Amino acid sequence: MKNKRKKYLFLCIGILGCVLLGIATKSFFHYFYHVKESELYKIETSYRIENQDLGLIENSYEEGSGEYYFLEGLKAYDLGNYVIALENFEKADKSSAKDRALSTYLLYYRNLCMWEQEGVGDVELVEATLKEAQKYVPLANDQDFLWNLISSVSLSAAMDKKAIALIEDFISDEEHLELGTWAWLKNYIAMLEYNNEEYANSIRNFYDVEVRLEDKKLSPEMEYELQYAKEYIANIYVVFENYEKAAILYQEIFDKSLQKKDYDSYACCINMASAYLEIEDSNNARKAIENLEKVFDKIDPTYAPEVEATIFDLYANICIMEGKLEEADSYLKKAEAFYENNQGRAFFGGDIFIVFTRGKLLLAQNNFKEAQSVLEELLKNEDVEYLGLETEIYDVLKEIYQKTNQKDKLIQIYETILEHEEKFITTTQREYLRFSEYYRENFELKTHNMQLYRKNLWSIMALIFISIILILVLVMVRFLSKRNLIDQLTGVYNRKKLNLLLKKYEKKGTPSNIAVAMLDVDYFKRYNDTYGHPAGDVVLQEVSTILKTVVRRKDIVIRYGGEEFLMILEGIKQNDAEQICHNIYDKLKMKEIPHSTSEVSEFVTMSMGLVFQKDKNSKSLEKLIGNADANLYQAKEAGRNQLVVNNN
Repeated sequence: MKNKRKKYLFLCIGILGCVLLGIATKSFFHYFYHVKESELYKIETSYRIENQDLGLIENSYEEGSGEYYFLEGLKAYDLGNYVIALENFEKADKSSAKDRALSTYLLYYRNLCMWEQEGVGDVELVEATLKEAQKYVPLANDQDFLWNLISSVSLSAAMDKKAIALIEDFISDEEHLELGTWAWLKNYIAMLEYNNEEYANSIRNFYDVEVRLEDKKLSPEMEYELQYAKEYIANIYVVFENYEKAAILYQEIFDKSLQKKDYDSYACCINMASAYLEIEDSNNARKAIENLEKVFDKIDPTYAPEVEATIFDLYANICIMEGKLEEADSYLKKAEAFYENNQGRAFFGGDIFIVFTRGKLLLAQNNFKEAQSVLEELLKNEDVEYLGLETEIYDVLKEIYQKTNQKDKLIQIYETILEHEEKFITTTQREYLRFSEYYRENFELKTHNMQLYRKNLWSIMALIFISIILILVLVMVRFLSKRNLIDQLTGVYNRKKLNLLLKKYEKKGTPSNIAVAMLDVDYFKRYNDTYGHPAGDVVLQEVSTILKTVVRRKDIVIRYGGEEFLMILEGIKQNDAEQICHNIYDKLKMKEIPHSTSEVSEFVTMSMGLVFQKDKNSKSLEKLIGNADANLYQAKEAGRNQLVVNNN
């Protein structure tokens, strides 16, 4: 019996040893095949992430090897010589190589070259790159790498859907993904869906992140992803007009931030107060502002003045709601004083909200004529639409037109309101219904769904009445969906705005007297390497502030790439367009932002390329941008810190 027991014992030990050996072998293989860092990865990330000058990197690989040609191609890419870069990448693909990351990089930079040359990446190249990246764990979890890759093919609603499909396929096998990367990609999908008004799918993906990360010990990066998801869930509730639920979520985010001594969540407190104002709950709106005031002295001094101006604006709105008009005027004057002397950096369009509040106060004071003038002038500002304020302004104007018996204007504004009502019914309500199907057990959602049906019924009844009696106007269902056309860092337009403009001119060509300028901050990679990325972000904010200050109201400024900006100036003379560019140089020079590693100046400078077209023709806006970019390249080649102008 003892011998049998020993045999069984040795057998169990042998089986256990084989299992452990198999696990160890698999782990060993996984490390060397998937994880062990490649030499190219070190070089490429030092260039891409740390902004190291490629000219300082010696190509120590054997001439004729795949690695050698890749580095030569990367140097050409850095100089903007994309044709030469692609030739070298082709040679690298046909040459022998040992580096684990090379095959992924060749696909990645081919796509980036296409993006730089044509303004859009190739979906098939992106798909192949993602599949190849799964074989090398560091690249599969390199968020900057993934961002550059996916954003190259997410420039329109149709392309966003393709990008979402690529990401979903990439994260379907989570073996190669770290939790932080998974959360970031899920939030990316949800953000694309949010931008395209696919709110039901968006909120479900944000919820996936919240459920998986909630109540876990997280790194600061993953804490950010969790807060990002929660804040957008609250924003979607605002779109659905479930302001109570949104306010609760904003409060939760703000409280948790305070526990961690993070005071950058002031926007949540402001959004919370705004949500309470929507349901005319002035008491809770006031409490939200008071919570923010308790930690006001801990807010970044750069943003604190505009946060304070926003607080004054909120207090003014509360006082208007409570009938305390003199007190409201006192608060509003304080808010207006800030924007009279400052451009503002904390919130895009803060000055627009202030003007809108002034219009509401004038109405409450029965100063109909001046209120009408203020609000009608405000509607001419194209940023109003992107802030989702146009329907609220129409709602106030509707009341003014009713009280002053302006029937013609009443009908015009009704037609505009009807368009927004139709969109609310066909888009937002549809998305809310889809969302409700996923979460039927939530009583609040069911209740709100019924409220939407009642508002829809009221709209139909109002339509019937207005067709008979002109002075009755539909009770408006506020449509608060914000269009994400603004770059969050700089406050100017992003590439999505450019995509809309390209479509606008696709058929009819470009108009006469149009100027297009491409601008690039000189030696920006060196600046980031010397002073750090936060300082680089401040430079981009300073530059964008200068651009917004110098251009005319109707001109368009777009953040084209990392440190590249695009200006589109319609209805302008060539001399005036050139003067705007020179004014930018003067403003930037006055800032005297130190740049010790620049080769052209001790301060931050810019290079510019400008094209001007006098006559209307069929040349696409995309070609004009390409010509401006070519001029920018000439400016760089000629020594930077200068403007090159060639007409079409």
